[in-house]
Amino acid sequence: DHIDNFYGKRCRDILGTKRLGAVLLQLPPQFHNTPEHIDRIKAVGARMPKEVRIAVEFRHKSWYTDEVYAVLRSLKWGLVATHNHDVGFSPVVDTGADFLYVRLHGSVGRYVGDYGAVAMDLWAAKVAEYVIANPNNMVFFFLNNNESHHNHLTSSIADASYLAKKLKELLAAGGGGGAAAVAAAPVAATPTTNSVVDKPATPSGPQDQSVAPAASPKV
Repeated sequence: DHIDNFYGKRCRDILGTKRLGAVLLQLPPQFHNTPEHIDRIKAVGARMPKEVRIAVEFRHKSWYTDEVYAVLRSLKWGLVATHNHDVGFSPVVDTGADFLYVRLHGSVGRYVGDYGAVAMDLWAAKVAEYVIANPNNMVFFFLNNNESHHNHLTSSIADASYLAKKLKELLAAGGGGGAAAVAAAPVAATPTTNSVVDKPATPSGPQDQSVAPAASPKV
């Protein structure tokens, strides 16, 4: 069985090495919010190992409802904050998971367009706030805009490099556990994985409503 083999065995094996962050569960645009589909998510969630972090990325706007957030909260699954061609800007919602997962897929099209300094400044401020508030939680931040370039760099690398530099400046200025956490865990960004931030962090408070559009959060 796929769930038992992948999540029950393989993910647990990696978890034992302390190298497993969060597992992304991306649902396609044709998978709409229906009672049957919600039941399927609940059934899958009931079989998932509780110690494996699950992040869900919906690709249809019908999923962004209080009912769905309650389901994710009951499963302790994270809701991916995303900016993509299918849903546009998704909300950032605290589902009670111990991590935040962000995926930005391109400012002007699928995998195309850099987000630039303004958006990255806002995201850096938000992530720094999370880290300083509670260094025990995690933030996973991915840029998938790797089919365009800015100043001879892939857009994802340009944005990732700026975000990492700004975030380190903010945490150094803030001091405390957040700055130490970043010093202990280096930032990585590559054109293939586009991984930007894998840092301890937490939402700023128990919010159930949208607190930020995915590409440029309100601070």
